[in-house]
Amino acid sequence: MAGPSDDTQTATTVASTAPSNPDVNPTVSKILKGVQAAQNAGPQVFDHSLYAGVGPTTTGAWQSTLDAAKNPIYSGDMQGALSSVGDVAAGKFLAPGSNPYFEANLQNGINDVTSQVNSSLGASGRLGSNLQVADLTKQVGDLSTGARSAQYDTARNQQLQAAQLLPSIYQGTLAPSAIAGQVGAAQDANQQGVLQGQYDQFTRKANAPTDLLAKLTSILAGNTAASGTNTTSTQTQPGQSIFQSILGTAIGAGSLFL
Repeated sequence: MAGPSDDTQTATTVASTAPSNPDVNPTVSKILKGVQAAQNAGPQVFDHSLYAGVGPTTTGAWQSTLDAAKNPIYSGDMQGALSSVGDVAAGKFLAPGSNPYFEANLQNGINDVTSQVNSSLGASGRLGSNLQVADLTKQVGDLSTGARSAQYDTARNQQLQAAQLLPSIYQGTLAPSAIAGQVGAAQDANQQGVLQGQYDQFTRKANAPTDLLAKLTSILAGNTAASGTNTTSTQTQPGQSIFQSILGTAIGAGSLFL
């Protein structure tokens, strides 16, 4: 006797999820065509550096500044000033006889005093006397001492002023080098800008294909769901035996007589 059948039955169901808006599919189709056209055209790159660089006015100003900084007259004058003020700051004119102009003025004063003393004592017949010598010596000595004391104080004050002035003069001697350094720094920055612009241009060209692909992929990913999907599901059920089939038929026939 044949036993129950072990056959099974398989049911396949296909579910379609269509968009609710009938205009979606045509729109998506247009988008897909646009994406394909963009892919076929390839990436479009602005194939130039984004750094404009400096213009001729700036380069001309740089050159003029460098020429002025190299002026030998300025350099010579500043070195002369540094030397002169340095001598004063060093106390070169503090020693007696170090200032020829002062010595000349002092000698003129001594000559005037001598003339006055000789004239005064000569009228009284005392010219050449001990009194004349003593009076002349005293007046010349007082004049010389007072003048040299005043000159020393003046030279000392000038020394202090020179010491305060010396650093600024030294900075003035460095001004041409500082100016040239500033111009050089601007020129270096310009060269760095040129290199940075070239690097940016290279990077944009190198990344253009992948950037375009990423944009197109994003567009496709954002519009795929809008076009609807088809879902397929499969179910497997146990098959009926011959006895179950017969029993079912009998029950169905018997119901006709009820």
